[in-house]
Amino acid sequence: ALQLDKAGVVWSEDGGIKVDGKLRTSASHIFAAGDCLGGLQFTHLAGYQGGIAAFNALMPVGASAPKPEACPRCTFTHPEVATVGLTEGEAKAKFGEAAIATVRRLDHVDRAVCEGETDGFIKVIHTRKGKVLGATVVAAVAGEIASELGLAIAAGAKLNTLAGNMHAYPTFSFALFQMAGELKLQGLERSSTLSCLRRCCGRRLRGAKAA
Repeated sequence: ALQLDKAGVVWSEDGGIKVDGKLRTSASHIFAAGDCLGGLQFTHLAGYQGGIAAFNALMPVGASAPKPEACPRCTFTHPEVATVGLTEGEAKAKFGEAAIATVRRLDHVDRAVCEGETDGFIKVIHTRKGKVLGATVVAAVAGEIASELGLAIAAGAKLNTLAGNMHAYPTFSFALFQMAGELKLQGLERSSTLSCLRRCCGRRLRGAKAA
């Protein structure tokens, strides 16, 4: 046994080793990563944490541990089922009506139609201002789609960011570009900017007819 207790390492209430934001334990010379921390237990999370812990143990300026909510969780069934961040229920409980779920069925995704993989959907949970809170994806490549949305969550990005990023077509992830673009357009339709443009265009058209 490592007898970490004798080294001054403290354990959290859930049975994992307690660490700070740099993955340093209560014993300043000991870092911990992976399943021993408790919480989410995935190979990709453990590997990522291991790299951060090793870097922080060797370098004077440390890097921060990944946000748990940005970790994709995927079950490799067919189709795959993946989640990242908050579920719709968790988001509603935390943010109330400010949390919105936008869903795109795979039979509206060209790549899925081409491959006959139309069983499933992409659900993105976001705030009214477009900040990505989480996602649930059921698709042949759900893990890949959830990973892109995990990046958005880690960066605190809004759906506008996805709308501004060029996606290859036809791909499953192109659906994210379409969803983000449609929401951006809906926001524009509700904005005062569009009303102003309509008024200006109306004046110009009336002026042209008078001339």
